[in-house]
Amino acid sequence: MNANEFNILYDEIITKRLQEQGYFKKGKSMFLQRGTTMAVLLRNTFRGDKGVEIIFGVRHTFVRDYLNLSIQNLYLTNPMDYPFQFSMMEFNESNLFTISTTRYNQKVCDYIYYGETDIENSQDLRNYLEQICDNVIAFGPKLINLLSPKKSMDLIEKNINNAWIERIRLEDYKEFLLINK
Repeated sequence: MNANEFNILYDEIITKRLQEQGYFKKGKSMFLQRGTTMAVLLRNTFRGDKGVEIIFGVRHTFVRDYLNLSIQNLYLTNPMDYPFQFSMMEFNESNLFTISTTRYNQKVCDYIYYGETDIENSQDLRNYLEQICDNVIAFGPKLINLLSPKKSMDLIEKNINNAWIERIRLEDYKEFLLINK
C-alpha cells in the first residue's frame, strides 16, 4: 500500500466518521473545539516512512503554544502543545480515571505501518483505524468534559516535573481561572 492508498483508507474510515461527529479537518489532523477546550486527532507522517503516528490530544486555547509561546494559532499540530495525549487504540473506560499529564516514557501514540500491506489484505489495518475512530467517538467527548481548565491545572500541578513548559502552562491556567472566577 502506498501513501495515497493509505490516505484514501484513512479518510474513508476516520475523517468521514469524525466529521459526522463535528470534527473538522486541518491538514491531516482532525479538530474539535468545545468552548476553550480543543481536542485533536493528530496524524504525523515522516518523510520516506510508510507509517503514521496517531495521537489524540487535549489542550485549552488560552494556553500558550510550545514553540512561539503564543495563543494566536488554535489549530496546533505539534504533539508538544497538548499536555494530555492518549493512545486511542487501547483506550477504555478505566483510562478516564487514571489521567495524568503526558510523560515521555508513556505510550501516547499509535504507530501504524502500512508499507507492506496489500490493498486486498488490508483488513487488519482497517480494524486498527476503526478501533481508533470508535474510541475517539466514544471517549473524546468524555475527555473534553473531564479535562476542564481547573482539573487540567490540578493534574499538571500534581504531576509537574518542573519542565519550563509546565510552568508556562500553570501560569496560563492560573491567570485564566483568576479572570473567570
